[in-house]
Amino acid sequence: MALANISRLLSKRSVFNNDVLNEIQNLSKLSYNLSLIENSGQAAFPAVQHMTDTKVESTVAADILQKIELEQESLRKLQERFSKKDITIAVLGRARHGKSTILQSLSGLDSSVIPGGSGLRGTASVSHVTNTDQDQVHVTVQFYNREDFFSTTILPYFNSLGLTPVPKNLAEFEVSPLPFFQQNGNAMANARYQKLREYRDNISQYNYLLTGVSRQVEPGEIYEYVTQYAENKQSAYKYLMATYKYLAVRQIEISCRFPSPNLGKLTLIDVPGVGDLGLIHEENRISALMGKADLFLFVRKPDPLGDDWSQVDLDLYNLFMSANQQADPLFHVRNSTFLVLNNLNIGSDVSNLDRCTAMQAGMTGQGMEFSEVSIMDCSDKNDVTEKILGESTSSFINKISQLDEQIMQRSKDSIFKLSNQIQKLLSNMEPKKLPEGNFSLYDFKDIFNNLWAVQTNSFEDLLKRKYSLCNEPNKAVYDHFEHTRDHVKSLLNKLTETDIKLSRNAVGSYNKAYENFLNEYKSHITNEFLKLDKILFEVLKDIKNEVYDILKNEGQLSYMNNLPGSFDAVLIDEISGISNLRNPVTSFANFQLSYLGFLHFKIREYLNILTPDYLEIRLSRQDTDADILNYIRHSVEACLYQIQKEFSIWSKDINKISFSLLEEFLNQIFRSNHAKDNWEIFYQLNSDKIWPEKYGKVADKQTEIKNITLPINNTKELSNALNRATA
Repeated sequence: MALANISRLLSKRSVFNNDVLNEIQNLSKLSYNLSLIENSGQAAFPAVQHMTDTKVESTVAADILQKIELEQESLRKLQERFSKKDITIAVLGRARHGKSTILQSLSGLDSSVIPGGSGLRGTASVSHVTNTDQDQVHVTVQFYNREDFFSTTILPYFNSLGLTPVPKNLAEFEVSPLPFFQQNGNAMANARYQKLREYRDNISQYNYLLTGVSRQVEPGEIYEYVTQYAENKQSAYKYLMATYKYLAVRQIEISCRFPSPNLGKLTLIDVPGVGDLGLIHEENRISALMGKADLFLFVRKPDPLGDDWSQVDLDLYNLFMSANQQADPLFHVRNSTFLVLNNLNIGSDVSNLDRCTAMQAGMTGQGMEFSEVSIMDCSDKNDVTEKILGESTSSFINKISQLDEQIMQRSKDSIFKLSNQIQKLLSNMEPKKLPEGNFSLYDFKDIFNNLWAVQTNSFEDLLKRKYSLCNEPNKAVYDHFEHTRDHVKSLLNKLTETDIKLSRNAVGSYNKAYENFLNEYKSHITNEFLKLDKILFEVLKDIKNEVYDILKNEGQLSYMNNLPGSFDAVLIDEISGISNLRNPVTSFANFQLSYLGFLHFKIREYLNILTPDYLEIRLSRQDTDADILNYIRHSVEACLYQIQKEFSIWSKDINKISFSLLEEFLNQIFRSNHAKDNWEIFYQLNSDKIWPEKYGKVADKQTEIKNITLPINNTKELSNALNRATA
């Protein structure tokens, strides 16, 4: 097998893989657009006389969608085939028929790495042997994790045998006794129960390996993980003992340099000897090979004392064919199977060549078909190299290349047929013209002018009410001051001479005690005023809500309540296309006041009455506790009095701000140049939402047809593109 042949095949597959990826992507777009068409209902189908039921067309669309899904699944299998970076040969056969021997001959590895089937040391784990350009042999063991092992290995036995109760996980399987099974004449069922018992009784010998990780091991240690029996190294006498580590192994990966030169990227898959009645996952194991292997080698060793095709051979062949069929094959496996009849040359008097020849002649009568059959000595490296890696397999490379082309052509033919079905469907789906509807500009202007008059009148009334309050204190703001004043005075009335004496004794002087009390009351006042932020927010919220209520009611914009988000956010979004409306509405909605930004700096000078550095009353040596108490009360009351005088002014300012905010808003969006024109444009664009009973049905139909036109056109373009690609 020349390196150039493999390289050319892999390069060709890379091109095929790109084509497959493009087809998968185009089919996904087709599926999306067809789904939109299918869900569109009557809009996609014109009311032509020859069409009696649009449900028929919808059913056709659904059928095509299902075919697209199946085609994508087939393409994903193609992608798996064409994206491989190597050529893969899977070797199958019954135990002790030469499967491991032929693998040793092909790879150059000995029985320490690929144990032979003589005696009890046959392989029991799947191994991947890959050709590399390095002389050193590398071995990696991949283990199951506990969840995968339980679901893929243990549970199938319970399901197949109908055993109950079924354990919930591996831990429960480990500690629970096996359910009773009535032995019967079904040899397979009996063998499977015994195999399950083997898993259960020996779980302590392998469950610690169920980690899901990979482990690098030395080549000489591999037999511990691939064979059912291993040498007891702890004994002075060499004998084989049962080992169960292989049960935890998902697969073995071996890399080495094959003895035959110029092989390139070639991988051999060693499948454990099949035909064991107790193994329940043989078919799944073989099915997993269908998307990975390019060539299947079946190895059979006829008995020189007399042999023929047995039921076990037929079962293995049928198992392989069944697994291939369930995998939804891209081609018949007979086109990629190679039967090797192992010719034993034990001596001049003992040979099975006659039986090999006879079994080759009789296989067709047993219903077995292979692409090629070869008789060879599996232990003869030269014979194996010549017949497997020589001319025979070179012809297989050509055959694989031809198969790739046939598979791609079959896929193209299938997609071309599907594309024609889509185009036939689309020929009945020319969308209707947009209906003119009954929209009359005269009627609309009459409706809008009436709305405009009512709405602007309501805003003028609101503005007058706010103006009338400009010289009155804002009740919410002034009430908060009175609450703060009463709260601070109540604290002040609780202060006693005893409190002052205790504080003096604690801090060491009357001056410090005096200053501490003043700072404490100043903090009470400022903390209460910080709560004004919430009140200022509510004051502005009220004026904004009054504006929004007029827009919703008199302006008939209540439909915005049904859209996600606050009314002001929805309003800004809805008028976003008209900047002369969007900008002032955004400014109005975002306007805020804060205590620190609006009021705090104004009361700062009055708080200085309670600041020690600015005290008007200084203590003398003769001042008593009673004197200091009077000083504190006088200072706090003086501070509150000065703030109260200013608050009567500030609370009026709040009302003036509300009026100014409203007036500026109305000037910008109702009184400015072209304001009415801008609103008329907005109302006309959204007439179906604002007056759905009058304009909604026509708008819905227009929207429906607009929405379906795009996917129909997209589907046409994609279908035409597929036709060009598959031509």
